[in-house]
Amino acid sequence: MPRAKSDFSAENRWGATFANTFTPVPIHFLKVYHKLGITSTEAMVIIHIVSHKWTKELSFPATSTLAERMGITPTAVRNNVRNLESRGLLMRVPLNGKANRYDISPLVKKLKALETLEEAKG
Repeated sequence: MPRAKSDFSAENRWGATFANTFTPVPIHFLKVYHKLGITSTEAMVIIHIVSHKWTKELSFPATSTLAERMGITPTAVRNNVRNLESRGLLMRVPLNGKANRYDISPLVKKLKALETLEEAKG
């Protein structure tokens, strides 16, 4: 018997307290980030960046915010972002005197390409 959509709700997974405070992360990303050479720490940087993305606009969390939430130094955050940029998975858009904006569209394109490749393999 198929399950009702409500069985898969955030509330059922995390409880009512957290039902409206989640970040959508595609399962495909969780399954294949390592195939793109992304470390676990880099994956968490991406997830934290996405947690600040509420519209189609680029997200703009401060490096200090990411560092505090992840329990690492701002330098470590910047190093991870640079690594992601150098592999063409993330683009940083600097703004004068403001937090950088982060564009994850390169990562999304690579995830789609990987998904297409895996589908073709069958």
